[in-house]
Amino acid sequence: MARLDEEIKKEIEEQLNWDARVDNSDIRVEVQNGRATLIGTIPTYTGKRAATYDAFWVDGVTAVENLIMIRLPEQKIDDAEIEKNAKSTLFWDID
Repeated sequence: MARLDEEIKKEIEEQLNWDARVDNSDIRVEVQNGRATLIGTIPTYTGKRAATYDAFWVDGVTAVENLIMIRLPEQKIDDAEIEKNAKSTLFWDID
């Protein structure tokens, strides 16, 4: 028996809510005939990609169209902070 679009939508929203990689505060989910569409903004590419995977994991989803736009937070980072972050990333990257 096919799942109702409203059930699929609710489960996708729950998946997005539980995924720590996804800031779903500005994401809207639409489902029509098992095809999910994700609309809104998110601060990272990783979150956008994770949202797509989360939607595909839901039973009854046949396709996902990710229209989420990446909107970086409005903050300025000085050169010293960039240097510190780069060194930290290189230090912890085993490759």
